[in-house]
Amino acid sequence: MECWFRLVRYPNKMVLPTPEGVDLRAINYRASDGLLLDGFLAYPSGKRPTSETGVVFVHGTRGNALVGAGFLGQNLARYGYTTLSINMRSSGISYEVSVFEDVSKDLAGVVKYLSSLGVRKIVLLGHSLGSTDVVYYATTENDPLVKALILSGAPADIKGRAVDDFKTVDPKAPRKEYNSFVAKAKLLVKQGKGETLLIAPTSGGHGQMPISAESFLSYRGPDSKCSGLAWIATVKVPLFFLIHGRPDRGVTPQDSEALIREAKAASRVDKHVIKDADHFYTGHEEEASKAVADWLSRVGLNP
Repeated sequence: MECWFRLVRYPNKMVLPTPEGVDLRAINYRASDGLLLDGFLAYPSGKRPTSETGVVFVHGTRGNALVGAGFLGQNLARYGYTTLSINMRSSGISYEVSVFEDVSKDLAGVVKYLSSLGVRKIVLLGHSLGSTDVVYYATTENDPLVKALILSGAPADIKGRAVDDFKTVDPKAPRKEYNSFVAKAKLLVKQGKGETLLIAPTSGGHGQMPISAESFLSYRGPDSKCSGLAWIATVKVPLFFLIHGRPDRGVTPQDSEALIREAKAASRVDKHVIKDADHFYTGHEEEASKAVADWLSRVGLNP
């Protein structure tokens, strides 16, 4: 019971109030395969919900539109941006039965929705797993409406660190435990039981996490595509890294530095480190929001 209570509280941060001067409206959008999803549109009070540049906030593992670093979407609206913080098919506990590659369908749908409002330039702001999501989308879809990526609290290689997670099972033989887990998951998928929930170890103090056999293979299996390092080298648009200086939730500043070293095709790469911040910038929300807004202005992506 104690373990389950810890899981349903993830991520461990309360939703912050909507800032003064910002209107927040719940919306529905459709993924490219027709699935109906939702999110929260934020924009300056008294104005139309559109701007020259719009920002999409993409949450992390088991997150949703408003928790964790979700404050970034609403705070950027104070700077004049229309922002859309989205819930995807992988939001909350739905992550347990989701497939990584489906993020492209969800992001294609939200880009289309923002475009329908008159937004001409779109910036994808991914936090944690969301940073991997937006890099994957940008490189595989080459969407001309996406003009920049912002990677917040970015893990370098979720797939690659999966083996290390099994050190909590056997510190001396994590690879053996990982291979055994993968074999079990593959067998379940082969038997048509890919939705069967397994209990997988995770890093960063998360404890154990329920996840289906199919989902585990999609996010953490040996053939998974869930790795920022696997895709970052082909990103061509400007990149901004928002980095928390304190190792937290299994993500360290070195993760971002590893991604920066490989981002060789991007038209420009910039970063901002918040020295004592945790994974959700607790107590540093204003600095994090201003750093993003200032960078957008510097690269000419004004509201």
